[in-house]
Amino acid sequence: MNYDYTPLNAETRTLALEEGQVESTAVENSNRPTYYSNGNTSLPYFWDGGLLANTPLSQTNIAHIDYWRRVRKLEDNIPSLRFSIINLLPAKQEYLPTDYDSVVDRRNDITCHDRTEFDENIAALMSDFVTLAHALIKLAEEKGASKEELQKILNGKTKGVLVSTGKQRRYDGLVRGIADVDFVARLERKNDGNTISNKTFDFSKTTVQHLIQNGYKETKEQLK
Repeated sequence: MNYDYTPLNAETRTLALEEGQVESTAVENSNRPTYYSNGNTSLPYFWDGGLLANTPLSQTNIAHIDYWRRVRKLEDNIPSLRFSIINLLPAKQEYLPTDYDSVVDRRNDITCHDRTEFDENIAALMSDFVTLAHALIKLAEEKGASKEELQKILNGKTKGVLVSTGKQRRYDGLVRGIADVDFVARLERKNDGNTISNKTFDFSKTTVQHLIQNGYKETKEQLK
């Protein structure tokens, strides 16, 4: 809100997810750039995505799968992801704001703090379901089920649809190309009692050095 928009030469491409279905991966559907004329060229202008996805966990997962499918041409056994999430805006505060600036500061923290716990649980749940599906497929093959019989089931349409296309997925698409997510650490910065509402724009040398020192200290404490 305090800086100008950022124009970027963003690549627009499509990713074939399943037969007859494609999904745009330039940006998320809910965060598509707006194109404005800039002299003789038209560039997409981007704004800070803090309100939409301040911790872009889902977007990172999608980009990871996109890379291994589109660039490395890998459909199965996509390498796992390992995350360390550092929340710079504390979800909890030990004291009650008593003046206008501290109320605004707390409002800003709540608005933009990390909300990825649900995303983390969904990613782990999807990994568990894929592992279970592969185990059941292997068991079915060992018990004599033919590949044709199994593929007939996997070709079935799901109840859910792709948000980008509105088309139904196949069960086959649910068990292929899912990245296993391994969350290593979730760190949260403690609230500073001397903070101000415009702390985001304080780039003074003293403040930066203070934040770095506190960051090392708090990280060592929480990793214990």
